Amino acid sequence: MAIHRLHHLHNSLVRKLLRPDLGKLQIEKVRSPAPSVEGFNLDYLVLNISGYTFYAIYSSLGYFTDMEGAGTVVIADLVFVYHGIVMIAIEAVQCCIYEVPL
Repeated sequence: MAIHRLHHLHNSLVRKLLRPDLGKLQIEKVRSPAPSVEGFNLDYLVLNISGYTFYAIYSSLGYFTDMEGAGTVVIADLVFVYHGIVMIAIEAVQCCIYEVPL
């Protein structure tokens, strides 16, 4: 008897999860505010740009040349620094595009 109830409960849960009644779902549209860069410190952007630039120079020289003191640089380091530069560039473009509320 208990196994039959457990089997029935399992089947009903599986049916509800796999075939939800979409008519009962109410989707609310949330209006997001206009994008802005309010509260963003431009010092942070300048420090990130300079930091990633110098780290990219160091990593690129260490990977592509055999300089003394550059250490061991693996491809993952290059991927990290180039990805960081792209993200900082996108952030800089967003700071130029989006408004700063007064």
